[in-house]
Order: sequence, then structure tokens, then C-alpha cells
Amino acid sequence: MSITASILYNLIECPHRIALDAFGDQAQRDAVSPFVRMLWERGNIYERELIAGLKVAPQTEFLDLSAFEGEELEKKTLEAMANKAPLIYQGKIMADDLVGRPDLLRWEAGGYVPGDVKSGRGESEGDDVEGGKPKDTYAVQLGLYIDILERLGLSAGRRGFIWDINGEEVVYRYEEPQGKRDPYTLWELYQETLDRARNILSRKEETQGALAAKCKLCHWHTVCKKELETQDDLIGFSLRIGENTTYCYSQNHPQSLPNMIFLDEQRCKYDWTKSEYDFGYPLEVSSSVYRLKDMLPFMLSLPFENPNVLEGRMAFYAKKFAPKYSFLGCFRRSVTFCNPVNVVQSVILNRAGEEIRHDIDDLAVRFERGERIRIESYDNFIPNACHQEVEFVFEMDSNS
Repeated sequence: MSITASILYNLIECPHRIALDAFGDQAQRDAVSPFVRMLWERGNIYERELIAGLKVAPQTEFLDLSAFEGEELEKKTLEAMANKAPLIYQGKIMADDLVGRPDLLRWEAGGYVPGDVKSGRGESEGDDVEGGKPKDTYAVQLGLYIDILERLGLSAGRRGFIWDINGEEVVYRYEEPQGKRDPYTLWELYQETLDRARNILSRKEETQGALAAKCKLCHWHTVCKKELETQDDLIGFSLRIGENTTYCYSQNHPQSLPNMIFLDEQRCKYDWTKSEYDFGYPLEVSSSVYRLKDMLPFMLSLPFENPNVLEGRMAFYAKKFAPKYSFLGCFRRSVTFCNPVNVVQSVILNRAGEEIRHDIDDLAVRFERGERIRIESYDNFIPNACHQEVEFVFEMDSNS
């Protein structure tokens, strides 16, 4: 099955959508919403206006192939590139299982650089530390075009561009880190997304629907909603586990990743009854979310003296939930971790403070002096476990 730029774009938005587009019952699709049609029309209008301006611009050699389709379009695109046409609009390029329809192909430095016209901003909004970043949805599309050009021997390098709604050209560079706090490159993002698309379309990876706000705009919204209503199988949602938590700190042992079923690009679920170590420990009191109707009566039935005893008893009786709730939800990458630098109870001798230690008296003195832990220092920190000893970074409280 061919991989297109729209498939990769949709995969970033929702993996289940590309599975349903490929294998779902097309008769069950919802009608396209008026809002989505409005967005399409706005994009088409902006692109037509921009291209019309190019056609009349002085000193712009511009080849418009939008009147052609299929094999004829691919042939004319290859002929134009062989003749080093400076700028090609609406061409078609193919290599192996990849098919691309870039809005623009521009000759630069001995090869072609792909570009797309977008009716949105070319970058996401930045913050006080970093400026805007390339959008993942746009990046995987341009990445596919670059990949095809490389396979054809016609690439000018791993870069692309977006002509955005503000009339700006935003360059996407694929071999540079995305920011000061993010070493991940756009080429790595593209390659991972391409691999996932192939796995989903070959049915090596199972996907499942979700219900987020943006899902209401999808033509599979009704299908996903019905699926979820019949699959109420989550015991809860953990914030502390993910594909990055490959080590169990409490047991000092590596742990295998379970078979993840992806609900969308960032969220997944797995069968905790068939998992080991932290993945097989669904009930805990630090970093998970549960249904009140399930947990409150359960917890009130358990005698306990402190949180450690409570968690121990919750874990012991977790199996009672297995027949109905055998799955636990989590993010693809965990969003919390516990820093075990001390122990503040004597009932259960948990592992803690073997490499980095701060006893409660030391922390109390620092707090009285006005020192606070600088939370921002852990931005983009990726733990390899639910518990990980990490140095504290202290700063003075400006209000002290």
C-alpha cells in the first residue's frame, strides 16, 4: 500500500484514522462537517491567490502542472526536473512505496527542495526561551517529499519550506535539533512516523479510537465513539509510565515494554494483567488517575495507617478489577516521575537515596532559607523509570 503525505499528516493527528481510512467500512463515515469544508475552501482560496501572484510576478519562471493527473503528471514532473525547471507547481513524484504531491518543487544548488502552501502559520508559537518550532504535521509531509527526491537522486538536501498564511517562507531543516531543549530532529520524526504508517497499514500495529475535542471534526467520529462505548476496559490512566520507562527502580531491574495499543499519537493502553514490574502495577497513589466511582468505595474498604500501606493494599487487591478493567492507559512518553531522595516513613523500607540523598532536615533548612526547587530545570527531562534519582536544582524564592 502506498504511503502519501496526507497519510503521514493524519497519523500525527490520529493513528486510528489512517487504519479506518484503509480498512474501515466506508459506508459508516460521517459526512464532512461544514466547518471542515470551510477550512478546505479557505486553504484553496489562499493557494489560488498566491499562485496567481506567482504567474504574473516578473522574472519568475513558473511551470504549472495542475491540469494533469496520474501517470501523465508524473511523467511531466520528471521531464521538468530533468530540464531543471526553476519552480514546479502541483507536480507528482514517486519512489518505492512513497507517493508525493508537493505544492512546489524549487531548483536550488543542484537539486530540488519541496515546499507546501499552508493557510495556517508555518510554525507553532514559541515561548520565552525558544521561538516557534516547525509543525509536526507539516514536517512529516515535507519529509516524505525529501525522501522521494533523495531516492530519485534529485534532492538539494534535507530541507523544505512552507509558504504560510502570513506570506512568510518558513524553512524546515531536517538534520538540526528542534530547539535548545529538544535534540530530536525532524528527520527522526519523519522516519518514525513513516515506520508507524507502514506498521499500521500492514496490520502489524493495532490502533484504537479516542474522543478528544478535535475528534468531532473527523469523519470517523461516530464509529470511534461507538467503539469506545463498548470497550470500557481501562482501570485508570497512569502519568508515570510510557515507552521510556524501561527500568524498574524499586526492584532494580530492567522491564519489558508491553504491547501498546495506540489511542492517538500520544496516548495508548496496554493489558496490565500480562505485564511485568511497574507495568503490572496498576494501582498506586502518586501519579495516576482513576474513576471515583470505582476507587472511593474500594479505598474506604481498606484499613491503612499511611499512604504506603494504602498503596500496598490497593496493589494486593488490584486483581479484583482484572475481569472488567484489564487495561491501563498512559502517555506514549511518561509526563511525571518520582525523585526518591529520601524515606519519610518507617513502615516500608523503600529503596531511596542510594546515589543522591536529601534528608528531611536538610530540605527543611533549605526551605526556611527561602530556597525552592527550580521546576523548569526538568523541562524536557525524560526519565527511564517511574522513580529516578536526579539532582535537585535550587533557587531562591523571589518572595522570600
